[in-house]
Amino acid sequence: MVYPIRAIRRKNIGEAILLSLFFRDNETLVITLPPNSQADIESYEDWKAFVSDYHLRVEFDRGLNHPYEAIVASARYLLTTSIMEGFGFSFLEPWLFDKLVWGRKLTDICADFEVNGVSF
Repeated sequence: MVYPIRAIRRKNIGEAILLSLFFRDNETLVITLPPNSQADIESYEDWKAFVSDYHLRVEFDRGLNHPYEAIVASARYLLTTSIMEGFGFSFLEPWLFDKLVWGRKLTDICADFEVNGVSF
């Protein structure tokens, strides 16, 4: 399961980590990129420590050393736990890569896509 994001606070990676506890077949949650603002880095490092302390199946920062397209292509599903979106790439990218997306439907973002033929 890939969460293809830069791990800023509004992307809600704590919820993604919680959901990873319910993945089947020993699947790992992959978070692609770290945050780049100091305000987000501290929280991110806390989540990394939490995952390490509890030996959870989460891989951080894969996008730093692997091509984005290869990461997404290797995923069974893409995940979004975002509580707010700017443009809505979390909803469009899975469609472009022929992948399913797991996550909450943000009506204010998805409504425009649905009018133009993208279904969720």
